[in-house]
Amino acid sequence: MFTDPLSELDARFMDAMGRAFGTDLPSDAGTAIAPARNPQFGDFQANAAMALGKRLGRPPREVAQAIIDALKVDDLVEPPEIAGPGFINLRLRSGALHSALASLDGPALGIDTPNRVETVIVDLCGVNLAKEMHVGHIRATVIGDCLARLYERLGHTVKRQNHFGDWGLPIGMVTHAVRRLSERGQVRIADLSLSDLERIYREAQLACAADHKGLAAVRRFGLGPKAEAELEAQVSGAEAAMSEAKAALVALQSGDEGYVSVWRQIADITLRACFDNCRRLQVNVTEAHTAGESTYREELAEVVRDLESRGVAEESDGALVVRLDEYGIKEPLLLRKSDGGFLYATTDVAAVRRRVQVLGGDRLVYAVDARQSLHFSQVFAASRKAGYTRHPDGREAELFHAHFGTILGSDNKPFKTRSGDNVKLRDLLDEAVRRADAAVAEKNPDLSAEERRQVAEAVGIGAIKYADLSSDRIKDYVFDW
Repeated sequence: MFTDPLSELDARFMDAMGRAFGTDLPSDAGTAIAPARNPQFGDFQANAAMALGKRLGRPPREVAQAIIDALKVDDLVEPPEIAGPGFINLRLRSGALHSALASLDGPALGIDTPNRVETVIVDLCGVNLAKEMHVGHIRATVIGDCLARLYERLGHTVKRQNHFGDWGLPIGMVTHAVRRLSERGQVRIADLSLSDLERIYREAQLACAADHKGLAAVRRFGLGPKAEAELEAQVSGAEAAMSEAKAALVALQSGDEGYVSVWRQIADITLRACFDNCRRLQVNVTEAHTAGESTYREELAEVVRDLESRGVAEESDGALVVRLDEYGIKEPLLLRKSDGGFLYATTDVAAVRRRVQVLGGDRLVYAVDARQSLHFSQVFAASRKAGYTRHPDGREAELFHAHFGTILGSDNKPFKTRSGDNVKLRDLLDEAVRRADAAVAEKNPDLSAEERRQVAEAVGIGAIKYADLSSDRIKDYVFDW
């Protein structure tokens, strides 16, 4: 077991201060032990005597001496010395330093196995169907993997969950568009790249976007029959395209073999690209870790019925909501729309239930952008209210939103895949490796091509991960080449 000398000194100083001053010791008193500013005076210095002397109305040097008299640290440091107005200088004994270092010499590196091994579910990555990963995905992927590795290193059982966005109306749009192009002989699905799918996705979105505002403006300002006819045709075409997309989604939800086959092929193309990016980042996310939103589709109606029947959820203007006032959250969680449709929140509540009650999660950690903070506060509170976070033995699972800042584009706005002009993650990785390769070639020209390739890949990818992990997790930052 590794014992940090600073932590041990802090604990012993607190004990000494308690013995020296008893009930006179303020409850919020601290030891103020820190590395010595000048190594010639020792390794550490305790500065508590100055603040404590002022609060007790006693000279700081007198307070410092009282602390030393009650202190039991002979095994850790040389005899403490008082300096200046009341600093206590501390120099580690060689034996204590050797013992601390020796405890790190082993496979465990001084890390203790936890008293109780937990099952930790880490939600990370979170890609969407028919969309390429862009630089904005770095944080959920790298931070999530980092947290998973830390829990694994501590001895816990970790189950990673890549919450794959593969369900809903946008999926109906792109699936219908790809199937139609395939049936017309314009594409062969097996030959499509993820870039092709993303382009088709954007075109399908545009085709379904009726310009009602434009038509209203043409009519309001009397811009003429030609302009009105053009806008009417656009609106009519978009509404027809939307109807087709909704029908495709219904067919997909009903298990139509044609749509299901196309949908699966799109998912395979998307996930292959995702897993390739993760492999390059040395992030452990595979098919085994991926649970798409579609995997919860059969559970949503059941969850809603359960919450409604037990009075956890209630109707509000035709919709179904869970009120969370007792958790200090004013905004209710919307579970079902007035038209009967479910939402992301419905899926997330179902996911909490499965992760606790089926996967056995003692701790659920979500590596997701800070912009989702309210959403997860609502989902967590609703899940607790529903009893979905309770294990059969009565234990409550812990739920954490490991939020992080957003990666912004040059316009200081978050990256969005719909715009189609964001920087792809694969392009960023390629450029990092290219720059690393140039540096390696300059500094180590004698390396073989294969050696240089391996070094460039390790250095380039490592630099990307380090740049993200070394920044303040909760702050936004701007991406710039």
